[in-house]
Amino acid sequence: VRDGALSQLFKFVDCNREDHPVTLSFDSVDSHVSIHILPAEIIVEIVHLCIQSPRPLQDLIRLALVCRRWRMITEGTAFLWGTIDAAAPSGLVRKALRMVKDAPLDLTFNEATAKMNQEDFFKSIGEKVTLWRSLVVHLESRSGDFALSDLETTTPPNLEILHLVLEYRAWDSRDTMDLFGGNSISSRLKELSLACIPIRLASLRFGGLKFLTLVAIPAISSSDIITVLVESPLLETVQLQELDPLIVPIVLSRGLASMVHPDDEAIQLASLSHLSLKYLDVPFLNFLFSTIAVPQLRSLCIICEEQDIPIEQLLSVGMRHLTPILPRITSDTPTFTITISYFGYYQIRIGGLDLTFYLDNPVMDHFQDTLNWISNHLGRALQDIPLYLHLDSLLPDPTYLQLLTDRTTVTKLTLRCDPYYGPDGAKNIIPFLSRPMPSPSTEWLVPHAEILDTNIVNEHGNPDIVDMIEKRNSADVGLDGGGTVTPRPFREIWLAYGGKWNPDRRRPNIAFLREVQGVARGAVVYWEQGKWTGSGDNGLEDGN
Repeated sequence: VRDGALSQLFKFVDCNREDHPVTLSFDSVDSHVSIHILPAEIIVEIVHLCIQSPRPLQDLIRLALVCRRWRMITEGTAFLWGTIDAAAPSGLVRKALRMVKDAPLDLTFNEATAKMNQEDFFKSIGEKVTLWRSLVVHLESRSGDFALSDLETTTPPNLEILHLVLEYRAWDSRDTMDLFGGNSISSRLKELSLACIPIRLASLRFGGLKFLTLVAIPAISSSDIITVLVESPLLETVQLQELDPLIVPIVLSRGLASMVHPDDEAIQLASLSHLSLKYLDVPFLNFLFSTIAVPQLRSLCIICEEQDIPIEQLLSVGMRHLTPILPRITSDTPTFTITISYFGYYQIRIGGLDLTFYLDNPVMDHFQDTLNWISNHLGRALQDIPLYLHLDSLLPDPTYLQLLTDRTTVTKLTLRCDPYYGPDGAKNIIPFLSRPMPSPSTEWLVPHAEILDTNIVNEHGNPDIVDMIEKRNSADVGLDGGGTVTPRPFREIWLAYGGKWNPDRRRPNIAFLREVQGVARGAVVYWEQGKWTGSGDNGLEDGN
């Protein structure tokens, strides 16, 4: 009802002006409501819903044109003017600041979309700093100096949300500054997001903080982060990324003893449900793991780069508070996903656990150690959870497939080859799926795979795919005479063009797709996300 009403409302607003009767039709309830007889509070609610958009002030002006009564209501309701984006024309921003009176202000300045220049915008909103409720600033260059310098001297506002984002690192420790003259802002702050901004966190207060994101903050220290965590017992989501170097000297570790819980020497974050730690130094990761207790954690994301440290040392050191919750955050997942890439990384996602490692050296040993670590902490066998396996531009070494055949149950197999940066030989992995492994194994690789998804196809198709599907489907499902598990027939086959960009070559190769369909034993075949039927102009369902 709401979406239909709002759509009709803007249609009528564009067609009707002063004193012309406008009627809204709510088809789902089969009734008609005249705008002119709606109570004022209903009109305010309708208008408020309509301006929850990227252009709130522009939409508000449109709604004020419905009729004289609507103009009086919109211009007399101060809070409707409180969402101000510098993407609006400067005259409209100034009008909103007059109309808002003493209502809270939600402010956005995005350098990429702003029509009002920085100096004018921050000077205008600075006159009402005591009304600021949220401030979102997105800067793309060092020209953001003015905006940040202005925030250095501004009176501390009563903010609930503060986002300050610089697109790239352009600062060094000499630029580090205090916000709001070094005075603490209100303890009402609930959401803080800082990226590449050189701010000393001591100028903020965190008692009510629920959402924290810190990305590439220059000159930040381990003690700064621990102080924020200690002072923010209500935290629900934490993301820490590229905060390097974060060294944890022995003196600092001892000094933190008085800051943590006296019973178990852990910072109690009883409400924390999402924790994301990306590209942090391993010593700090281990220190953090040993310092926080998060009994309600639902998701844990870790991304490490260029770390050849054994996985047991990386994840097990200091994990005494996190280890007990790992079975819980992975227990409800119906499937899990593994991605292994030629480009030096692998990712394992299982339930709320997301681990990604970027390595300079070959990743096989590291990957196997990680798989062992996860298996030892899950509380159930990996083979009981269907696996979606994604191999990205890997050279045709069946090592991973053999390992995962032995240790997991792969039900979906995705094979991708990057036409620009991937190795030429990556497409040769298909023949390994066409036959049992040589003695002594004699096993078929990933025999439980029922879904195949691949772009190892050129403009002529790929005869290896046709051969592989035919040979796997011709094997009897179950155990052969030697006790080897033979492959299941595919249920779905997803194919796509994998060569360098050429829109003509992305069109279906009808002869190739007919060959695939001929050996697919009833499997559903897709080309470029469209279902292949073999009929019509291009053989795709609904002309996709």
